[in-house]
Amino acid sequence: MPDGKLFCAMINIGFDIIEKTTICCDRNVNTIKKIAFDGSLENVDFVKNRDNLILDLTTYTLDPVILIID
Repeated sequence: MPDGKLFCAMINIGFDIIEKTTICCDRNVNTIKKIAFDGSLENVDFVKNRDNLILDLTTYTLDPVILIID
C-alpha cells in the first residue's frame, strides 16, 4: 500500500478450521487489523516467532480474510 502497510488476502480452502493462523512476514509488525464484513477494522492479536506471525484468528473454510499489517 502507498503508506507502507501490507494488504494480505487469504482464504482457507481446506476442510478443517484453522484455530491459529500463521503467516510469514520478515518485517517489524506493530499492528494487524482485520477488515470485518461490515467494513470496520478489528485488531488481531499476534505473536512473532522468527519470520512467522501467529495470529489469534480462526480461519473458517472458504471464509475470506483481509488483513492490514502495519
